[in-house]
Formats: sequence, structure tokens, C-alpha cells
Amino acid sequence: NYALLSTIAEAYPQAVHIQDIRGRTPLHCALQNYRSMPVNQATFHLLLMTRNHSVDAVAKIRDADGKRPVDLILE
Repeated sequence: NYALLSTIAEAYPQAVHIQDIRGRTPLHCALQNYRSMPVNQATFHLLLMTRNHSVDAVAKIRDADGKRPVDLILE
């Protein structure tokens, strides 16, 4: 839900860095299931980019299995 994610990002921009117990960020979670639930471009951008529109460090965060978000797409 882009509207909900956008509201959260506006109120708490660092939310994209928060990791769950398995080390997954919201971007990991979105891309983990992209085949069954495609991520639209606006949502992907919101989860990946910072306010200054540069690629954020969240793209480099590894989960507990050592996987970056992009690794989930390549599997």
C-alpha cells in the first residue's frame, strides 16, 4: 500500500533501515515476494531512495542469511 508506506516514510524516514528479527528491511520484504506480489515503481523508489534522491545504504544491508535485497530478486 503505497499511501501507507508514504505516510510512514514522511513521518519517520529512517524506517527504511529498520530490520526485523531476521535482519530484513522493508525492501527485503517487498522484493522477497515480488513474483507473487509485484512491487510498483513508486513503492520500490520509496523503499530504496533517501529524501535527497540518491541510492540509500538500505540497498546494501544484508539480512541474517547474508542476502542483500537485490539477491532476493536474483534467486
